[in-house]
Amino acid sequence: MFSAPELSSASLLIFANKQDLKQALPAEQIARELRIEALKNRNCIVQPCCGATGEGLYQGLGSLMRAMSQKSVS
Repeated sequence: MFSAPELSSASLLIFANKQDLKQALPAEQIARELRIEALKNRNCIVQPCCGATGEGLYQGLGSLMRAMSQKSVS
């Protein structure tokens, strides 16, 4: 879906939830498993978070907003 021409300028935010659990995969490993690097010329963010506490949620949304505002300036 992300390779569709209509989404060529779209940014992608992935929340790596459950980071409060010791068995949670780190965000970097999730990015590798999803092969994010294969999405050339895309702004992809894998944000560690904990939905129960809200930790990381605002940071992820802030990163997405910055990415979107940078693209609108370009």
